[in-house]
Amino acid sequence: MGSVNINLGFGGKSEDQKYRYKDIQFTLSKKENQREFNDLKDLAAIQNGISNIFSWIPGERILLPEFGNNIKSFLYEPITPFTAENIGNEIKNMLERWEPRVVIEEVFVQPYEDTNEYEITVKYSVPTLGYQTVEFDIII
Repeated sequence: MGSVNINLGFGGKSEDQKYRYKDIQFTLSKKENQREFNDLKDLAAIQNGISNIFSWIPGERILLPEFGNNIKSFLYEPITPFTAENIGNEIKNMLERWEPRVVIEEVFVQPYEDTNEYEITVKYSVPTLGYQTVEFDIII
């Protein structure tokens, strides 16, 4: 009987690898049947993980039904400071639950009633990588 050996590269770190976290970003191109896999390391891997959290709604992933965010539940709520605070709490809770590699420092949500949107700023640190403050902005 024959054997098949598959090396997916998830084994131990070799000595020339100088990263702590590694992730794979899967993208589809516009050309039919063309796929790409990109290696993401350290901060890029963490940022990809955060992006994934914002991309999924609880219930969409069959094997992990609680994964994701409930931000869409605020879609038809009045645009007020109170709703902004609730959105900020939701973001903080979901990042703390699903991305344990980061420490959330601040989530600031600014409501704009005139344009029916919120500007969200998230500041976090990555102690294991030595990053003191990393920041990203989202407009929803």
